[in-house]
Amino acid sequence: MVDEIEGLQRSRNERMARRGFLRASAAGALTVAGWSLLGGRAGAAALDAARVQGAAARTLPLNAGWLFGQSSAGSGQPGFDDAEFLPVTVPHCVTPLGWRDWDSATWQKVWTYRRRFDAPEDAGRMRTFVDLSGAMTTTRPTFNGHALREHLGGYLPFSYELTDHLATGGNVLAVDIDATWQNVPPDGADGGAYKVDYFEPGGLYRDVSLRMVPQVFIADLFAKPVDVLTPASRAVEIQCTVDAAFALPDPARLEVVLSYRGTPVSTASQPVKVDAAGRVTVEARLDGLSDVKLWDVDNPHLYDVVATLVIGGQPVHDFARRIGLRTARFETDGFFLNGNRLKLFGLNRHQVYPFGGMSLPDRVQRGDALILKHEFNCNMVRCSHYPQSAAFLDACDELGIMVWQETPGWGFVGDEAFQELVVQNVHDMIIRDRNRPSIIIWGVQVNESARMPELYTRTRDLAYSLDGTRQTSGSSTSRSKTNWVQDVLSYDDYGNSRGNATIAGPVAGIPYLVSEAVGALAGPPGYRRVDSQAIQQAQARLHAQVHNTAMSNNGYTGLLGWCGFDYDSLAGNTFHAMKWPGVADTFRVPKPGAAFYQSQGNPDVRPVIQPSFYWDFESASPVTSLGATATIWSNCDRIEAYLDGDHHASLAPDSANFPHLAHPPFYLDTTGIDASATPELRLDGYVGDTQVLSRRFAGDTQGDRLEVWADDTELTADGSDGTRVGFRAVDRYGAPRHNAEGTVTINVAGPGTYDGQVATLALESTPELIRAGEQATVTATLTNAAFPFGENGGVGAIYVRGLAGMPGTIVVRVSHPTLGSGTVRISTKPPKDKVLPNPGGIPSQVLSDTVLSLNAPEGWTVKELAGQGSASVPPGASTARKWQVTAPATITPGAPTALTAGATYAIRGQAAATDAAVPVYLATTAQEAFNNIGTSDDANPSVADFDGTDKSYSRQAMADAVLIGGAKITHDGVTFTWPDTVPGQPDNILIGGRTVALSGKGRTLGFLGAASGAAGVCRGKVFYADGTSAPFSFEIARNTNLPAPGIDLIATMAYSNTSAGRSTRKMYVFSVGVPLDASKDVSAITMFDSGYIAPNGRIRGVHLFAIGIGG
Repeated sequence: MVDEIEGLQRSRNERMARRGFLRASAAGALTVAGWSLLGGRAGAAALDAARVQGAAARTLPLNAGWLFGQSSAGSGQPGFDDAEFLPVTVPHCVTPLGWRDWDSATWQKVWTYRRRFDAPEDAGRMRTFVDLSGAMTTTRPTFNGHALREHLGGYLPFSYELTDHLATGGNVLAVDIDATWQNVPPDGADGGAYKVDYFEPGGLYRDVSLRMVPQVFIADLFAKPVDVLTPASRAVEIQCTVDAAFALPDPARLEVVLSYRGTPVSTASQPVKVDAAGRVTVEARLDGLSDVKLWDVDNPHLYDVVATLVIGGQPVHDFARRIGLRTARFETDGFFLNGNRLKLFGLNRHQVYPFGGMSLPDRVQRGDALILKHEFNCNMVRCSHYPQSAAFLDACDELGIMVWQETPGWGFVGDEAFQELVVQNVHDMIIRDRNRPSIIIWGVQVNESARMPELYTRTRDLAYSLDGTRQTSGSSTSRSKTNWVQDVLSYDDYGNSRGNATIAGPVAGIPYLVSEAVGALAGPPGYRRVDSQAIQQAQARLHAQVHNTAMSNNGYTGLLGWCGFDYDSLAGNTFHAMKWPGVADTFRVPKPGAAFYQSQGNPDVRPVIQPSFYWDFESASPVTSLGATATIWSNCDRIEAYLDGDHHASLAPDSANFPHLAHPPFYLDTTGIDASATPELRLDGYVGDTQVLSRRFAGDTQGDRLEVWADDTELTADGSDGTRVGFRAVDRYGAPRHNAEGTVTINVAGPGTYDGQVATLALESTPELIRAGEQATVTATLTNAAFPFGENGGVGAIYVRGLAGMPGTIVVRVSHPTLGSGTVRISTKPPKDKVLPNPGGIPSQVLSDTVLSLNAPEGWTVKELAGQGSASVPPGASTARKWQVTAPATITPGAPTALTAGATYAIRGQAAATDAAVPVYLATTAQEAFNNIGTSDDANPSVADFDGTDKSYSRQAMADAVLIGGAKITHDGVTFTWPDTVPGQPDNILIGGRTVALSGKGRTLGFLGAASGAAGVCRGKVFYADGTSAPFSFEIARNTNLPAPGIDLIATMAYSNTSAGRSTRKMYVFSVGVPLDASKDVSAITMFDSGYIAPNGRIRGVHLFAIGIGG
C-alpha cells in the first residue's frame, strides 16, 4: 500500500511539473512548432490516399489488453483487485452470444473494463485523449481515480482529454458500461427489450485508442461542396476548428490542399488568430475545380482534403478528410444525383450479427456493403435505426452506395431529458458523417414516432446549421402532411392484397420515398430455409412487386425494401428470438428471396441466372410443388431449359406483370416433371443471340457436399481483426441444398479464436409420439464447437479472429457426417502498431461447469437413467444425459405438453446457456389441445380474445356463415367438424407444442383456421401408424385479410366482436391442405412453430378450429 501511495504521489508530481512546463512554454512559437505532428509529410503536401482520416496523431491502439468483469464497488479505482477479471480484446460484447435465442437479461447489467498502460514517449509534450468509437449504452469512465463525465447513448463516438491526469507509467483507465434498460434512445419505453425492434447487447463494441496531438491542433474539418453543377464557380468551402491549450503569440496560418490520388488540385491559405485558450473556427475556400470528377454510384470519385496548421512558419498539425463532390436532391418528380434522375433502389440494414451482436470488426462491417453493392445491386441503403459503423460507411463512400443515416430510436419518444438526447444524437451524427458523399439524407426523427413538430423542427434546423447540403426526413407510418416538418415524406408501406405486396401512390406536393416495404408484414411472417418452397419463393416476388410499382411513377423517389439481413429481436414476428424478413439470413448468406435483387444488375458486368427455388425432389416441399410458376430471376433476355440434356422449354421474361423492372422474372413449369426420375436441370442464358451463362442443378443427391469458405484469407494479428468462415450444403455443381440435416463440427487450430458460444444441444426421444400415461426415453447431448446445420436449412458460419501479437496461420476445418468436410487457411500478419500479446496464448474454447437439465410440465414424472458425462467439454467433444419421462395419465384441456432441455456452462470464463424443445409429442384430442378463446356470443363479447387485443369472432355472425358447433364442413374432399364448445371456453388451437391424435387415410391433411397479428406459418410432422413420419408446412392468412392464392376462403363473418361490443370489421376463416401418403393410416400430427404472445398480450400465430383427412 505504501508503494502504491508513493507511486500515485509521483504521478501527481509529474503531472504538475508538466502543466507548469506547458504554461511556461507558451512564450515562444518555436517551442510550439517543435511539438508538431503531421500525417507523414513535411508541410501541406498532397495526401497519400492510404492516410488515416481525421486529426494527425500519435496513436496507441487500446483494443488489446483489457480486463473485464461485472461492476462492483471500487472497480473503477486504480487499486481495485482485478485478478478475477477476464482478459478480453475490443470490440467486445459483454456476454457470449449464440446465433439466435438471445436473452437480454444476460447483458442488462453494469460491467467494468480496465486497461493499464504507460504513457508513450514524449507524451508529456502532447495533449492526450482517449477515443471510444462506440459503447453500449451508458459509459462512466474513470482515469487514474478521476471520474470523467458520463456519456449517454451507444451509437456514436466520444472522447475524453486525459492530459491533466496522465502519468508516465501505471495509468489505469476503467470504463463502466451500463447496459441496462434506461431512458436513453432508443430505449426508455415501459416493457424493456421487446419494445425495440432490435437487440442491443452491451459492451465496448467498437475500437478504443489513445490519441496524442500538439498543444494547438485542428480538432475538426468540414469540407462543403458548393455550386457543384456549375463548373466555373464550383468550390469547396472549408470550416476548420482549431483547439488551443493557450493563446498563440506568433502569427499562424491554415493551409488547405485538395488532392486526387496524390495529385494536388486546389490550395487555399487563411490566417489564424488564437487570442486565448479554447476553440476558434477558421474558414477557407478551394476554387478552380472545374475539372474535378463528381462522385456517383457508378464512379464514386473521392478526393482528399488536408488542412495544415502553420505557426511561426513551421507546420504543426494537419487534419485529413475524404470527400466527394456531388449533388443529391429529392424533388416531387424524383430523386436527382448530380442533376440526373435516378430511382433509389435499396434495402434497410441492421448491423447485428450472430455470436457477436454489434461487436464484429470493421472488416466484417465492410462486408455488408460489398454484399449490398455487388450481390444485391443496391444503389442505396438505410441505416436502420441508428448511426452505423464508420467502416461500413467508408465502404459506402468507396463503392458508390447512397446512405440514409438516422438518429437512434424506434417509435418511442420520452420525456424532456430523452428529447435532449435525441437532439444531441442528431448533432453528433452529423458532425461525424457530414463529409461523406455517400450520405444523401439525414433521418432526424425517431423511427416511426409520433408527429412532434417542435422537437423535429429543432432537429431539422440543427441539420441545416451543421451541414446545409442535405435534406431531412424520418420514417413515418402516416402519409399525412399534417405536422410534417421535414423535406422528404418517407413512408413505411407494408400494403398487401391477397398475397401480393402493394404500395400506396405518392403524396402530392412533397418529395416522397418508400422507406420500408414487404418485410414480415406484406406476406408471410418470415422467410426461413426450413419453410416451404412456396413461402421462400414468394419473398422475391413481393419485393419485385413493390419495386416495379415504385419504378412506374416519378412521384416515387425510390423504395427501400425491408430488409437486407435477418436480425435478433423480441418484437413482432419472431422465431427463436429472431426476425426473418431479410433477403439474406443472419449469416449474410442470400436466401431464395434475394434472387430478385441479384438479377437486377447489368448482364455485361455479371450475367445472372438465379432460381428462387431449390431443385429438390426429396423433401416435403419439392420443386414440383411450385407448379407452373417455379420462378427464375435473370438479367438475360431468354433462358433455354434442359432436363437431363433434353430441351424442356424456352423461357421469356414476364414483362406483362413486371413492365417497369429492368429484368423481369422467368417461369419454369414443373407440373409435368417426373419427380421420381430426379432429372438434372440446365439453364442456358442468352443476351441477344449470345449465350452468356449456363448453370446446372443436380436432381439427385449423390454428389452433394459441404462447401466451406472464408471471406478473407489474410488478417492482422491485433486481436480485433476477423472474418466470416461460412459453410453450406451444395449439390455437385455448387447449387444450394436446403434439406441438409444433422450437425456440423468446427475445429479452429493455430493463433485464432471465434466469437460467441458455438455449441449445439441435440435432443432425441424414443419413441417420439406418446399418449396419456405412456413413457419415453430422452437423451440430451451438448456438443462443443458445433452448429445445428439442419435448423438453418443447411447454412451457417462462424466469425474467426486472429490473436493479438500472435501472427501465424489459422486452420479452420468444418465437418458433416454425410457431406464430408472442408478446410480454409487464414494467414495473420503482424500489426503495424505494437499490441499487447494475447495473455495466456491461445484462449481455451473448452466448455466448463457444464450441466444438462430437463424441464417437464406439471403432471409429468422424470426419472434419470444415465447421469451426465464430463462437465468439461473440449471443442468437437460431447457430453450427454438420459431420462425417462412419463406423461400424465389424465390430460387437462389446454395444459402445456411441451418439454424443454437446457444446458448451462462457461466459455472463456463467462456463463452461457442454451435450451431446446424435446421431441416428445403427447397426443391429445383436438378439444384437449384447445388453448385460445376466439369466439364470443354477441351478448358477452368480453369472454374471448382471439388476437390479444380483445377482438373475437362473433358466434352469431359465424352461424350466419353456417359455422355452427358440431356442423360438418366439406372442402376439397376433406370433411371437418366445427368445434362444439361452450361460449367462454377454449375453441381453437394456438399452435406451438401441440400434438393432436387423428385416424384415417387420405391424400390431404386439411386445416380450418386463421392467423392473428399477421399471416401465419405452421411447420409440423405427420405420424403414421406404421411408425414412420413426414414433415409438412403451410401458410394461412390473417383473420382480417382476404387470402392469397392457394389459401381458400371458407367463410366471411359480416362483423366481429370487441370487448366493447360489435365492430364492423369483417373476419374470415380459411382452409389449407398439405399432401399425405394415401397408402398409410395417420396416427397423429404435431405442430412445432409457436404462437407468439408478446409481453403486451398481443398474439401472433396460427389458430386452428378443425383438422381433417380426406381427398
